[in-house]
Amino acid sequence: PFPSSDGLGIGSNPVITAGAGDYILTVDADADATGDYQFSLKDLSNATLLTPGNVVSSTLEPGNETDLYQFSTNAGDQFSFDSISRTGSGNSVWRLIDPQGNVVFNQNFGADVSTLTLAGGTYTILVEGRFQEPATGTYSFNVVPQGNVPPTPFTGTALTLGATINGTIATSGETDGYIFSL
Repeated sequence: PFPSSDGLGIGSNPVITAGAGDYILTVDADADATGDYQFSLKDLSNATLLTPGNVVSSTLEPGNETDLYQFSTNAGDQFSFDSISRTGSGNSVWRLIDPQGNVVFNQNFGADVSTLTLAGGTYTILVEGRFQEPATGTYSFNVVPQGNVPPTPFTGTALTLGATINGTIATSGETDGYIFSL
């Protein structure tokens, strides 16, 4: 259930991870209240592709809509996120969603995000207006490449799926690592 009237109020993550199939979406107001409602269910795979290093400029029209952008990374790629300008939509936010659907950051659109080291995959930026601000607003931002710090390779004992593994943790704080592929 969604406990609020817009994405920001849903909590830290408005992304629904769902496999292919048929779904039912039911709208029901608190305390059997009545009145008009409006919503938009978006598919992240339809996000506009952006090229890191190129400024993105667009409009929230209406000001309470959500715009989606995507870019791809290699493991260890580093980026900062520069909120260049905003007019109108003073309470808009931006979020970065990782390839697994988790929120990496969620903050006011007027704030920059310092350098983050990302895993490989496709990331999605949501620029979200708030429900109480329907007036048109403009914005611009840049996903600024900051280089790459290759991740340290995983090490451990090769694991065969389905095999029984026996081991011992001999000292406090010890860890036993295993590597496998799916």
